[in-house]
Amino acid sequence: MNEIVRQPAADPNWNGSPTHSVSIARESPETGQIAFALVSALSKLRNPPRNRSVEVSTRGGGKYSFRYATLDKILDMARPVLAAEGLVLFQPISTNEKGGLVLVTRLLHRSGEWMETSIPLPTPGGDPQSFGSAVTYLRRYAVTALLGIASDEDDDANRAAGNHVKDVTPRHERLRDEAGRATDPLQALTAKAKGARDVDDGTDLIRAWANATAATEALRGQPEWETLVRHVGLGLRNSLGQMCASAFVRAARLAGPEDVAAFEAVWGGEWAHTLMMMQEEAPDTYRALQSHVVSQIRRARRAGAEAGAAPVAGSGEAAAIEAPSQPDEGGIRTSAGGRGAVSEGGPRRAARSAERRRAEPVA
Repeated sequence: MNEIVRQPAADPNWNGSPTHSVSIARESPETGQIAFALVSALSKLRNPPRNRSVEVSTRGGGKYSFRYATLDKILDMARPVLAAEGLVLFQPISTNEKGGLVLVTRLLHRSGEWMETSIPLPTPGGDPQSFGSAVTYLRRYAVTALLGIASDEDDDANRAAGNHVKDVTPRHERLRDEAGRATDPLQALTAKAKGARDVDDGTDLIRAWANATAATEALRGQPEWETLVRHVGLGLRNSLGQMCASAFVRAARLAGPEDVAAFEAVWGGEWAHTLMMMQEEAPDTYRALQSHVVSQIRRARRAGAEAGAAPVAGSGEAAAIEAPSQPDEGGIRTSAGGRGAVSEGGPRRAARSAERRRAEPVA
């Protein structure tokens, strides 16, 4: 085993801060394979995006603010890259020969070769929160140093140094983190909705609703369901615009064939131009919204069938979703109920179909 010991800086004012502790770097006797894998991994790693903002009030009365990347974001970015090269990173807390606590950061290769660093931890004392902040900072410090990536120092380092830290991360960014940690799908949906600000957020929100179908349908008909729909609608309005929000909410509230027919008239009418632009400029978002609409039309049609409702004239656009397809005179695959504006041809076909219906003479 090869070992390198780094002593603390010769600083007469050293106060035991974690960053001034003795650090030890070790590696396995052979490092050829892990070195090759690490070079490949580092060529693919990038500095993590800074997802938090803090305002620091120093003990001297000063104040400053900065952004930084949290430990979870660093690990989420690094682990897949390392795994692809046969590397795994882990950070156990151990003890040294003097019985003190140390943080070990080990990089292990599938060949069995390894390299690691160990840094002494401060004494826990009677303040578990300060100790946890110091451990979190040292974990970030060790990971970024071992992998050669950069991220600003965070609030944990400042708390460890005795500074007062105020989290000023924008609310929508904190809510994104909250949604990622939530285990309840409805809580995650609410957090995603409140934090949605851009196209990616809106697209993820629609997909999250689809993934939580069992939980949302169990609430349907209850006040909580309406509250949840309003939250999601507001999130989509803030991230994707009013039309997408209206389409989502209106589709979610479809109750039978009459609602479906009215919805499809709007989809192929006043919304058609916006939908065509979305299909061209944000195809993933369009597909997510289209999938939601199709699933809600199917649900409404099933509900209408179970209630014994008669089909409504002009609802062939929705009928095409489930009706068996058959070739028409021109060899185009269509269905017994007509072309499916929502599920098959998209907004251009929906607009043409709506225009044809408007032009038909009234009997």
